[in-house]
Amino acid sequence: MEPATISSALLQVLLLANSKFLVSGDAWVQSSYGYSYSHIWRNLGFLFAFMIFFYTIYFVASEFNSSSTSAAEFLVFRRGHVPSYMQNGGHKDEETAAGAEKLPSASNDVVEEKQQEQVKALPAQKDVFTWRDVTLDIKIKGEPRRLLDGISGWVKPGTLTALMGTSGAGKTTLLDALAQRISIGVLTGDMLVNGKPLDASFQRKTGYVQQQDLHLETTTVREALRFSANLRQPKSVSKQEKDAFVEDVIKMLNMEDFSEAVVGSPGEGLNVEQRKLLTIGVELAAKPALLIFLDEPTSGLDSQSSWSIVAFLRKLADSGQAVLCTIHQPSAILFQEFDRLLFLMKGGKTIYFGDIGPNSRTMLDYFERNGAPQCDDDANPAEYMLDICGKKATRDWSEVWKTTPEAQEVQAELNRIHEAKKSEPVAEEGSPTQFAMPLTSQIYYVTVRVFQQYWRTPSYISGK
Repeated sequence: MEPATISSALLQVLLLANSKFLVSGDAWVQSSYGYSYSHIWRNLGFLFAFMIFFYTIYFVASEFNSSSTSAAEFLVFRRGHVPSYMQNGGHKDEETAAGAEKLPSASNDVVEEKQQEQVKALPAQKDVFTWRDVTLDIKIKGEPRRLLDGISGWVKPGTLTALMGTSGAGKTTLLDALAQRISIGVLTGDMLVNGKPLDASFQRKTGYVQQQDLHLETTTVREALRFSANLRQPKSVSKQEKDAFVEDVIKMLNMEDFSEAVVGSPGEGLNVEQRKLLTIGVELAAKPALLIFLDEPTSGLDSQSSWSIVAFLRKLADSGQAVLCTIHQPSAILFQEFDRLLFLMKGGKTIYFGDIGPNSRTMLDYFERNGAPQCDDDANPAEYMLDICGKKATRDWSEVWKTTPEAQEVQAELNRIHEAKKSEPVAEEGSPTQFAMPLTSQIYYVTVRVFQQYWRTPSYISGK
């Protein structure tokens, strides 16, 4: 027999011989350690007691440790770049910092005139962007679906145009299509600048403010603006001129007090309104020569912040800029700041494109003239349109639009714009290229930014 087989058989014989000497494990634990099943519940009580004890200590310490509490979000500055008004009083919350921005000696009119002069630092735009019969078809699970259906319109310099619509109408889709950011489906139709097809430089001549405020957390406001200016303004512009223009943008958006603040994360960095201003500033720093697109610039903002953003867009338009932005259910006061409206319904169909008019009367007269109920004087025109054209609509307003003189006038105006612009002399701008700066400059600025991000992230360095 094998040794292992002999050992196993011997063990079985010994167990059978000593079966009458088996000892209870519970009895052994009780006699050796004095521990029984009844003690389990006692120990559970101890665990709950410890939990309550430590929670109490934590809550008391948190209540009395006021040095680490904050009533609101707070700014984080680079070392050595904290503003003097925040150094004198030690820790100040954001409301105190915002209050320091206001100069008691300056009247509102003087501040308004100063801001208007700063906005004029942007060169006035002269080109007209038009689109005719823009249609987008995609396939979802093999089934064809039309997201945009024959949309026509234009954006002229010095005008603020709103793009509105019901849920699922394709507002952002149209904005992406016009900005040449669509990479899916089949996009057809004519998109022209001064009656001529778009060239490779179209995207760098436009600014696109996204709805999400995406910024590098470790960079400061001024560094983010300079990064945009250095990469997106032409090589013919010197670095000194680009930096000087960035300072104009900072003054234009009233960001002097937090220009050296780190973007950070929500709660420890820029607040929602400051992030939106930075998003707009990044696009303005590129000095767009043609058009500024904005996707829901008031999304997530309170009424006061929304008014500040729209009022600034109004100043941009008054200084000769062409602005097109999507907006969802604005208040009556905000809605009145826009010059023209492109209103869409589900399926990407046009309901209205035209002037809004004083007190929105031009637009309201169109709907009331075509069978819509009268809008009350105290009602919000934006909500009124969403109500009559939404799910409770009694008629297909897109079909109504096709038969109106206003729709025919849109096509006639497009023809007039194209003919007038074709006869104008073309300015010599050199060869149109997709990127403003050469590849070597792009690699340099991006590399510096990446290493700067690594240096300012100690957790990354320690992990490495």
